[in-house]
Amino acid sequence: MDTGMMVNLVKKEVWLRKKRFYIGCGSSAVFYFANKDFPLTPKTNSAIKEPFHLVLKAHPKVIRNLRTLRRPCKIVKFPLVTWVLGHGDNNSMLKGKKNNTVSAENYGSKGEKLESTFFHYFKAKKNHP
Repeated sequence: MDTGMMVNLVKKEVWLRKKRFYIGCGSSAVFYFANKDFPLTPKTNSAIKEPFHLVLKAHPKVIRNLRTLRRPCKIVKFPLVTWVLGHGDNNSMLKGKKNNTVSAENYGSKGEKLESTFFHYFKAKKNHP
């Protein structure tokens, strides 16, 4: 996906990332596999078989890897995925690639205040009927 929503919970900001969303967010690549493409065992050496090994590679290189294997690729320009930062369990922050100061300005976008209505809409409602 080339476009996606970004949220920084620490800064309470939400914005649209309009270009190259797949470079940063690992959840933005969707692969289709036939049954024959899956590994025969859960062991890593079996998972390295083509084309399933694509899911084990770095997501910024997903387009290049698909082209190398002559697999079809389509860029989706609709924000179907939200990349949430600042919740304490984000891989890019744990690895030090992003920090809690990241905002819409970093992406040439205009941020909006993350209002409580937006937050509560997506919040798990396990204690509510």
